[in-house]
Amino acid sequence: MFLVKGGTIAYPADDRSSSPTHSRHVPQTMSFRNRPYAQRGIAELEALVQDGAAHRATHEAVLAELKHRSTARASALQRRLETLLAVSNTAPPARTTVRPPVLNAPTPVPDAVPPDRPSLVPIPERQTITNDPQDILRAWTVMEVLSPATFRTPADLAGGDMRRIARLDRSLPWADGAAKGPPGSRLYFQIVLGSILMPPAIDQLLQRFADTRAERPQARGETPLAVIIVDREGRPIPEACAVASSFGWGLPLALKENPASLGRWPQEEEPIQTALHERLYREGKDGKAIPLDFPAIQSAYDWLVARFGLDRSLLKSPAFAVRSTVPFRSSDPPEALLLNSFYLKDLGKAASLFISGTAPDTLKRFLGTLLPASRRDLLTDEAAIEDAVAPDRFPLGRWPGPGRHPLVLMQQAAVNLATSQKPGEVLAVNGPPGTGKTTLLRDVVAALVTARAGAMAGFNDPEDAFATTGQKLNLGGAWIHLYRPDPRLRGFEMVVASSNNKAVENVSGELPALSAIAGDATSLRYFKPMADGLLDAESWGAIAAVLGNAGNRAAFKDRFWWNEETGLFSYFKALDGRNPEIDLADGGKRPPRIVAALDPPRDRREALRRWQAARTRFRTLEKELAAIREKLEYFRCRNRVLPVLNRAFQAVQAHGASRPGLIQRLFGLRRYRDWKAEHLPLSTTLASAAAQAATTKALSSGTARMFAGSPWLGFGAERRASEMVSALSPLMAELKRDRSAFRGTMVDEAFFERGRTHIQPSAPWLTAEEHRLRDAVFEAALDLHRAFIDAAAKPLRHNLGAMLRALDGKSLGDPTKDVLIPDLWASLFLVVPAVSTTFASVGTMLARLPPAALGWLLVDEAGQASPQQAVGALMRAGRAIVVGDPIQVPPVVLLPERLTSAICRSFGIDAGRFAAPAASVQTLADDATAWCAEFPARTGSRTVGVPLLVHRRCAEPMFGIANRIAYENLMVAAKAPASSPIRDLLGPSRWIDISGSGTDKWCPEEGHAAVEMIEHIVAAGLTPDLYVVTPFVQVADGLRRAIRESAALAAAIPALDSWAYERVGTIHTVQGREAEAVIFVLGAPNADQTGARGWAGREPNLLNVAVTRAKEAVYVLGNRRLWRSAGVFADLGALLARAEMRGS
Repeated sequence: MFLVKGGTIAYPADDRSSSPTHSRHVPQTMSFRNRPYAQRGIAELEALVQDGAAHRATHEAVLAELKHRSTARASALQRRLETLLAVSNTAPPARTTVRPPVLNAPTPVPDAVPPDRPSLVPIPERQTITNDPQDILRAWTVMEVLSPATFRTPADLAGGDMRRIARLDRSLPWADGAAKGPPGSRLYFQIVLGSILMPPAIDQLLQRFADTRAERPQARGETPLAVIIVDREGRPIPEACAVASSFGWGLPLALKENPASLGRWPQEEEPIQTALHERLYREGKDGKAIPLDFPAIQSAYDWLVARFGLDRSLLKSPAFAVRSTVPFRSSDPPEALLLNSFYLKDLGKAASLFISGTAPDTLKRFLGTLLPASRRDLLTDEAAIEDAVAPDRFPLGRWPGPGRHPLVLMQQAAVNLATSQKPGEVLAVNGPPGTGKTTLLRDVVAALVTARAGAMAGFNDPEDAFATTGQKLNLGGAWIHLYRPDPRLRGFEMVVASSNNKAVENVSGELPALSAIAGDATSLRYFKPMADGLLDAESWGAIAAVLGNAGNRAAFKDRFWWNEETGLFSYFKALDGRNPEIDLADGGKRPPRIVAALDPPRDRREALRRWQAARTRFRTLEKELAAIREKLEYFRCRNRVLPVLNRAFQAVQAHGASRPGLIQRLFGLRRYRDWKAEHLPLSTTLASAAAQAATTKALSSGTARMFAGSPWLGFGAERRASEMVSALSPLMAELKRDRSAFRGTMVDEAFFERGRTHIQPSAPWLTAEEHRLRDAVFEAALDLHRAFIDAAAKPLRHNLGAMLRALDGKSLGDPTKDVLIPDLWASLFLVVPAVSTTFASVGTMLARLPPAALGWLLVDEAGQASPQQAVGALMRAGRAIVVGDPIQVPPVVLLPERLTSAICRSFGIDAGRFAAPAASVQTLADDATAWCAEFPARTGSRTVGVPLLVHRRCAEPMFGIANRIAYENLMVAAKAPASSPIRDLLGPSRWIDISGSGTDKWCPEEGHAAVEMIEHIVAAGLTPDLYVVTPFVQVADGLRRAIRESAALAAAIPALDSWAYERVGTIHTVQGREAEAVIFVLGAPNADQTGARGWAGREPNLLNVAVTRAKEAVYVLGNRRLWRSAGVFADLGALLARAEMRGS
């Protein structure tokens, strides 16, 4: 996947369906081998045409393709190209600027001649598919080598701040002496040593690996060839001043060799960067590095281009640098700008673990080398469902959500199975839209916080939970001692990760929000002032924090620790008796808000008193709830096994009544033999039922022996049968009384006879009162956490201070200290139980954590992530819960499918199983989980993880559409009826038939209709709580443009540009969001755009996501006649027509 830093990936590209005219020129059977642009739309061809002789080769290839086209746009582009090529043939030589030589500058390398188009060598394929884990990791490495970070403008590399860009075409910023940085900071420059133009570079790949996708993401922007870091005087930093591009190295190899050769990058990277560093870093007589001038920069660029063997027509020369700063007190240079895939280093680490035989089980399961011992289907296996929701699996703590509603059947099963996982296990959860994935994750968080509180309660004095190590750091002139938390407190750390920035920020932002808990949970508070600062909004507690990229980490450090009003440093000062104060404008003073609000203990003696009180309360509630849970589990076991035993005994008794007489038995006559043959299986069943009852303690071992066989197989049958009746009858009578008195929902045979629509929305076993007790246990667990922090303030204050440095993945100075970094992270998690990050930031933020150092990885929106993205996070986690849905938006992949397939075949791995977009983090987790669900499909079936089946978001017809096209009508609707001002105004959901025409896929008539609907909404004084979505980028661009041009919308919607950016886009941009209504603009209005429409409707994913963003109404705009033949859009048409008939 291409990751655009500061820019965007356009998805999908223009229509590639051939017009009728085109098909007359190109027969269907003709090969496109000699036509690299045959499957490119006219808009893409126009984008490839740029001024300048450097693009001549591309221009000639485009011109050759245009000779096969006859549209007006193709003819116009052909004329333009012919003019450009004629001018380039007669243009005078380019003027060159002669620069003075520089002392000790690296020897210039002559301009490399652009390589000829490489002669293709056959791509070798493995004869067998082995799916060896090292080969899987190597194949993913190759894909990531060709997946660089890109930028559209230089400012994208500077967080959008053009002021940080220093142009090199006039003079170097340090040419007149040291450049000046902001006060309190050290200034550095990151020289972008040229860049590679992505569209023509990807074009060259497509010439070798023809892309057969009807729609595909469009390559845009540039990627740096290398970055050179210099100080404010232009001197290269002394250690590793250069970072080189994997894409620049790998592109020529992919074009002329076996793509598998790109797997050498981990071995090639360091020697290339070392050689580049040595060319640039030269010492003068004063022992300092000599400042770089332009000839030195140009020489390094020329050398690298020649070293990689790149075609210069794909390149831009060095033209700018990015200003970067670090705090003045820091001796470290800034992190290099992002050039290469985020995932390469962790893929290399994972491969090393498999080579050394030390790969963690989570990673082995993910890659399929460690399989579940068995798999149980939660759609069809009633015993598996009963087991999954057994009372003894319920965690003691529960999240007190709004309304304090209990989890429904499969949500509770997922939480129970997740929190009872063994180390190294992976649980997959299949979460269709609106089925409560976030609700489920909240309960997992509550369960793990409560479990850690149980471990904390084992310490009489919390300081005893920290061991001294003898290691210390000198930070800012003060010594910070490093402590090791007791192993009993480890294994509860939670990292929430996703490839989707919005998804992880939503989860970790929603958890602390006041709206996430019940309105009557007024005493549930946990470091609220600090949480308010972290969230920058009203919160209830610091249960989670957003980390990940450098900006988020910097904000966290300030708000969590340094902020005088709400930071934890002020709180620890108060615990130390230092009485922190805030200076007021009138000269007065007051305590910081965190101190005034939380009233920390005055001294350690009071802290220990508070600790003992919180400990006693927690243990009392814990014991009470554990007793209830044990009693419920005993009732469940009796309810399950005693009726089976009773039926088995009654069957034996009834058949025993027909036992032949004594003579038959003594002489073993035929009638007795026949009777015995029928009776023995009944006796075996009785014995088995008795043994099962004894195992669950529903029967004592002595009573179980009484039922070990039928009394009618021996002497004294009547007496023994009477004894059995005397033993069993009271047990059955007691069970009957208990069943009559039970107020919860029993999961037994009668439960499963009620049908799916009654089973799935039910909350098993526990009553509302018992759930309220679980809420109280969670609240007591958080109170215990705060009391623990107060009483262990000294070791925690030191560890947290050191953690601020480790948060960026940096070394603490030497290996003996670095081995304690996992302990510093564990200390942070003692205060903030869960943190979030994108997969892209894992390799940096968690760089120094060893395998399985973290307790839990919680993956959200896993169906959107390519499998290799999760390797680093899984490698560092002891257990994993992977939540997502493969029937929503799949991973976005820019590389041609033929290329990824060729890479997989070269390594002997199954592309369908391990390469995106067919594969995702979710699909691999689905293969790794022991608890699953096999969904029937239109062809065959698909197996997923624990299925969430109760849908609460969408009204009809949105629910019915999604349920039919994606979930085989197995979801159950449970949405409460709600008012909808937009639906009342615009009418019920329907397909608005628009027959228009357009350029590419943009239909102005559809856009005009969408804008009119929004204008109607705002004119009525309603809030436009809606999304405007489309399958196509060109349509999204057109819609935003039309919305911004509307005077009515500009007057009614503040910050209309921001609204259009947030509320209008392709379907890919809105997964995980919801609104009152959706306007679904189809586009592709021309009859010859069957390829585009077929792509959008071939699989249910896009339509599923589009309609399920709408809670109350969906309005489809487009040509009904053309779209109803596009795959699942036929179902959309039929269901909307039915809904319209009902509405009328």
